Amino acid sequence: MATLHLLLALPLALCLPSRGVDEALRLEAGPLKFQWVKDHFERPGGAELGNTHGVIVSDSQGFLYVNTDTEKAIMVYDRDGRFVRAFGADLAGGVHGMVVNQEKDGEYLYVAHHALSEWRKLTLDGRTVMKRGVPVESGKYESAAQFHPTSIAVASDGTIFVADGYGSHWVHRYDSQGNWLSTFGGLGSEMGRLNCPHGLLVDKRRAPETLLVADRGNHRLQVFDLEGRALSIVEGMFRLPCSMQERDGYLAVPDLAGRVTILDKDNQLVGHIGDNPDESLRAQNGVPRERWRDGVFIAPHSAHFDSAGNLMVMDWNHLGRINKLARLADDAVQGAGARAETRQANDKDEGVGYTDTPLLPDGQWRVHDKHRPVPRVVTPGEPTTTPPPADAIVLFDGGDASRWRNGDKDGTWKVESGWMEVNGTGGIETKEGFGDCQLHLEFATPAKVEGDGQGRGNSGLFLMQRYEVQILDSYQNRTYADGQCGALYGQLPPMVNASRAPGEWQSYDILFKAPRFDGAKLVSPARVTVVHNGVVVQWEAEFLGATAHRAVAQYAPHPAELPIGLQDHGNPLRFRNIWVRRL
Repeated sequence: MATLHLLLALPLALCLPSRGVDEALRLEAGPLKFQWVKDHFERPGGAELGNTHGVIVSDSQGFLYVNTDTEKAIMVYDRDGRFVRAFGADLAGGVHGMVVNQEKDGEYLYVAHHALSEWRKLTLDGRTVMKRGVPVESGKYESAAQFHPTSIAVASDGTIFVADGYGSHWVHRYDSQGNWLSTFGGLGSEMGRLNCPHGLLVDKRRAPETLLVADRGNHRLQVFDLEGRALSIVEGMFRLPCSMQERDGYLAVPDLAGRVTILDKDNQLVGHIGDNPDESLRAQNGVPRERWRDGVFIAPHSAHFDSAGNLMVMDWNHLGRINKLARLADDAVQGAGARAETRQANDKDEGVGYTDTPLLPDGQWRVHDKHRPVPRVVTPGEPTTTPPPADAIVLFDGGDASRWRNGDKDGTWKVESGWMEVNGTGGIETKEGFGDCQLHLEFATPAKVEGDGQGRGNSGLFLMQRYEVQILDSYQNRTYADGQCGALYGQLPPMVNASRAPGEWQSYDILFKAPRFDGAKLVSPARVTVVHNGVVVQWEAEFLGATAHRAVAQYAPHPAELPIGLQDHGNPLRFRNIWVRRL
């Protein structure tokens, strides 16, 4: 077991700042350092959130999805803690487990509902596309009253796992279409048996993937292979572990009995944070607001790392309590949205980016490498606009967004004065699919400069839903080379930086050749030429695969034509004059 590092398990008087002193609390577990952020999450209308008895998850754009037991069953927040929207009134009172899964046709939210005795697959705006109740085919149930699922997880091969934590202590396996495959676990304390399998996580830290189960009643975690065979037990450092979430090899395990436990890549103890010294408050739902203390948890039910490495912790509390722990490093760690940027600058090396990401296939640079040279600046000519040719399909002419959709709705971005603007409702994509094409679009990053790096004027153009040409305010704005405007994000920097100043209209002219597949085999990769503000920034560049963050891109077979997407990264970019020609 790893040595226990300096914890926040100190007398309460030592945990709190002096009265009248505006001093941020810091929590540490080994090399992980956090700063407690007060009142980060907005309470709509100033009202209490309502009973928080679920989890926190995030999508690829950095939006956080939070459960309450109210009609706002799933609340959506941006990375700055601003309330964006809510859905799931029909799910009120029982959404307990969630996971976001990226699939060939987009992202989906899987939810486990203990009160309705069911699990569902939803679009990110809440539309149900799959629903399953009690798995009678398992032979373990006589009625739905015995099935109360608490958690759900999805493996890379599409296998779905559902934990019946509040029911009969089984874990069920389903294929990607929701067909029941097998069941394992069941009540008991020996290895392979479970007592309240409260949380699940598909552990992708090493191959092959495994399934981690928070075996709460047995005060431990168990490790299973994806067929349900027990492999090992992790114990000796938990009280009532609820779930798990991974970041950079570390596991955060919220413990209902008043603390969050951090494990390393080998599941050894790094430390505990936020440990409540008052045992009478631990694992209690009814603790009133006046007894909450900054820097101390009450009943952690979920812990979630966002894309910047910040840790969001949900306490099981009747009023609703969620706190942000901002990740710190020796100098600073800052991030924004679905693609965080880690600043690790020091006197000897002032690069921006990462040093712990995998190497790209060329073996020279890492994904988002802080040492990779940034492209030189080329000042473009005067702005121009290019009208669509006669055979073009006009995707946006300034009038309406009817050729775009957000889930099953028409495009929901604000349309005004000949442009449409990102408004926090999520990304949009064309209703029609495209493969080989010529594409023109014009965009303007916000005139008011806010944030820096990947947090400033960020969006993205997704060809075939997955091959991204980065859109970013790269005018006098430092970031990693493969994240600049005009980059094939995470793969190849632009040849030069041809960005205009914030608020000025810019243009992309793109020639795209879609990848070819023979069954599951890649025959030829996707290629793209990008002209940014009249300057060539990509010349017949090859995509390494579908865009990924902090990971090497990979190909997977897909249809010959798929929608074109524009990303909502939380910044109010504007778009106009978008047209496409099939080639």
